[in-house]
Amino acid sequence: MVLSITTMGLVFGAIAPHGGLAVAEACTPEEMRLARATRSGMEELGREFAAAKPDVVVVATPHNVHISGAFAVLVAARMSGNLDGTPQPVELEVPSETGLAWLLLETLIDDGLPAVGVSFGSNDPSTAVAPMDWGVLIPLWFMGGRHDPPVPVVVISPARDLPADAHVRAGAAIAAAAGASGRRVALRTRCAGWSTSPPRWSKRPKPTAGGRCSCCSERPVPAGADG
Repeated sequence: MVLSITTMGLVFGAIAPHGGLAVAEACTPEEMRLARATRSGMEELGREFAAAKPDVVVVATPHNVHISGAFAVLVAARMSGNLDGTPQPVELEVPSETGLAWLLLETLIDDGLPAVGVSFGSNDPSTAVAPMDWGVLIPLWFMGGRHDPPVPVVVISPARDLPADAHVRAGAAIAAAAGASGRRVALRTRCAGWSTSPPRWSKRPKPTAGGRCSCCSERPVPAGADG
């Protein structure tokens, strides 16, 4: 699902998977026969992302830091990560948009939502480099992470023990912070969570010859189909 929304604030939105089979460089020749529609769809998202010309991309991921009873906004200066065991190197290091990260954190708290800022390593967030999980890396592989220079990122993690309505309010807080930032902001979320629309692809793990799994399906799945 892709949304082109406005000229400032949120200008692009996508619900997309984050399985390794979506990345051609992560696939063996045998694996390249799988998830072709997903790879094609991700490449299409990359083109539409580039056409929207966002200044920053917000990525919601369930695979980064988990904070009991609170949303987590990463405030480290950079993020870096790679996929292990791939035929070709799949790695990214991107700057964080810390101004928007702190604004998002403030917006969440002002709305009465429990939220914390999270950094990593260095005691000074301005020099800290946080680990980039696959739920961030794979979408950024297609949407901004390989641009020159890379599009800065803001990462937010859900609170698994908070109710769904809290996550709906968090989504509204992201939109509000984007609008207040004066920047062109893209939002990417996963196939489940923080969405009220059916995902474009199913989350259907498929073991590969190397024992890895992916949340990519081999074909698009119609709305309402089981994932």
